Amino acid sequence: MDYAKRTEQVLKNFGLSDNETTVYQSALILGKTSPFGIAKATGIPRTTVYAVLTDLALKGLVELEGSTGLMKQQTKVTAKNPSVLRSIIHDKRDTLIRQEVDIVEILPFLKKEYLKDATNADFQFFPGMGGANHVMFDYGSPDEDTYIFDYLVPMDATGSHEMNQNIDRNLSRWEKGVGNEYNLVPINAWSKHALSYQVERTPLYLSRVFHRTLPFELTHLNIMVRLQGERTWIVSVEGDEVWGLKVRSHNLTHSLIDIHQALWKLATPITKDTVAAWGPNPYLRAENS
Repeated sequence: MDYAKRTEQVLKNFGLSDNETTVYQSALILGKTSPFGIAKATGIPRTTVYAVLTDLALKGLVELEGSTGLMKQQTKVTAKNPSVLRSIIHDKRDTLIRQEVDIVEILPFLKKEYLKDATNADFQFFPGMGGANHVMFDYGSPDEDTYIFDYLVPMDATGSHEMNQNIDRNLSRWEKGVGNEYNLVPINAWSKHALSYQVERTPLYLSRVFHRTLPFELTHLNIMVRLQGERTWIVSVEGDEVWGLKVRSHNLTHSLIDIHQALWKLATPITKDTVAAWGPNPYLRAENS
């Protein structure tokens, strides 16, 4: 390692200018010296050396001795022990910690002034089956990836015709865009039925809309949560809780996307072969007949 070069770099990172770094190192080498001696050793003009030494003294790195100031030749310069660099850092750290305590105390007041009791998020609640369907079929942009916690909303909430029509519309949108859809679904009797029905009905169902299942059961997953960009859609049609919710919130959406992506890594892909192994869908056969 080139310690001379490394030392120069570290001193500059510490906050010394080029001239301060040079003058300080020269003072260390020369021992007790004078501004004239440092100017001669470094090639820096003496008037500049005077100003630099004043700054170094204020930073606690050198001591100056001279009853009539730096402008006299008899002024003596002594560099302090380099260990003072670490002491200065510790002092700064203690000061910063005390300042942080003070800042935390006044932050609520400052943020209240800044935010004006307003929010840059938006929440829209849609009650009843009409509201649930409105939110469920309000798809986002096909050019952005979408992340879904999906328990596969039953068709009796919408009717099979409307459900299939909107699924086909969504698949058509995906074909025109560049985004993908990532669905985390539980595997149970209902989800097997719903997936096999759609895969048999629409061969392209798993082409851009990916499904995975977790290695553990989500017993009480009774809502659909769709996440994209800064928007969250939530639909509940289970039992007597029938409603839809649209939320525009960076913090909420990205927090849930992070959870989704973490779980996605643990999940097992559901492929056409997976679905085929479940056998033909009797409901679709009856519907077609």
